[in-house]
Amino acid sequence: MATDLYFPLPAVVRLLAHARASARHTMTITEVEEKLTCPGGLEWVTDSGVYLMSTGLPGLPGDNGEENLVVYADGFGPATSRAEIRHTDLGPDDFVEHLHFEDLGDMVERGTAGQAAWLWLRVVGENVEFRLARAGMQGAPPAPVPA
Repeated sequence: MATDLYFPLPAVVRLLAHARASARHTMTITEVEEKLTCPGGLEWVTDSGVYLMSTGLPGLPGDNGEENLVVYADGFGPATSRAEIRHTDLGPDDFVEHLHFEDLGDMVERGTAGQAAWLWLRVVGENVEFRLARAGMQGAPPAPVPA
């Protein structure tokens, strides 16, 4: 079984632009323990809903006065309960994972130049694949965008 997460590409581009422009970035626990430097990118978060936000510091203020702009996955908004998320490949626990520029940047830029509308994360067990899609989870299955 796989869990497919779709994030609107224009909003993802906005988050990445903020992260790229930021001189400082949040660090993961692993980076702190291993004394690594975060090159910047996005944080993928699961708690009340599933969302992305910029790693840039200070955070990108939201449009509605939020302290930090977040972009929710289609169908996994802030009202999504942990009980609903627990039954997906995301598992029962809250988490924050970094998605670094080298994993996303070029692909997202190609998508904005093409026909992509969504950043598509496919989660299978502990593996995560990044793709671009023309359609989200509402309606027909997504059409991958040629690389």
